[in-house]
Amino acid sequence: MEKLKLFSATHRCQPCRVLVQALKERVPNWEEKVEYVDADNTSPENNEIATKVGIRSIPALVDGEALITGWMEILRYIKNICTKE
Repeated sequence: MEKLKLFSATHRCQPCRVLVQALKERVPNWEEKVEYVDADNTSPENNEIATKVGIRSIPALVDGEALITGWMEILRYIKNICTKE
């Protein structure tokens, strides 16, 4: 399974900080399934993904072609993915 991509910027985005802290506290294995992408310092490949799926704000989670936004929705989605085994 390809890792999900979490576009975030914890140094300037309060919802991003809240999300990452909640992930660390509630989903200890989240980094095994999710690649953290610093929205301020992305690769050309990640920029292309962001443009393709239409990321307009952060935090944003990309799962293939699907885009999930809102820190609570992202937290629920990641928690569900990480506890499905």
